[in-house]
Amino acid sequence: MYVSWAHSKGIVAAIASEAEVGIDIECAKSIQIDESLAQAFLSTREVNRWMRYKKWVGVDAGKNFAIQQWVRKEACVKLGAFGIEQFPAITCLPRLRPCGRQAGRRMEVDLGAHSAYLTDFCIDELGVLGSVANWT
Repeated sequence: MYVSWAHSKGIVAAIASEAEVGIDIECAKSIQIDESLAQAFLSTREVNRWMRYKKWVGVDAGKNFAIQQWVRKEACVKLGAFGIEQFPAITCLPRLRPCGRQAGRRMEVDLGAHSAYLTDFCIDELGVLGSVANWT
């Protein structure tokens, strides 16, 4: 049995599975993302997408995009797919639509030698964004 858990601002998420699994969450309300922070953990493609979201959709959409990328990558770290130092080299796209539309849809991410499935989720009332990672 594999177990993964995450916590943010007093909220805890956990998942158990017969296969390897990773989960991460973040409370988006209290996080500020500036360009230097974004470049520390987003790939070049993700930084470009983040900047377009900020410009064309709005600052909050850009922030949520960056946080969603963070939780996707952190879930992959907990899965054992790669280390946190590799965050800028890993691209976890395509981006799903914002919460409330297609949260819960599974996407496949190419991690080089392996592929993983990511399932995004959100809890709008709490401002929580999360992702679950498992091997394909």
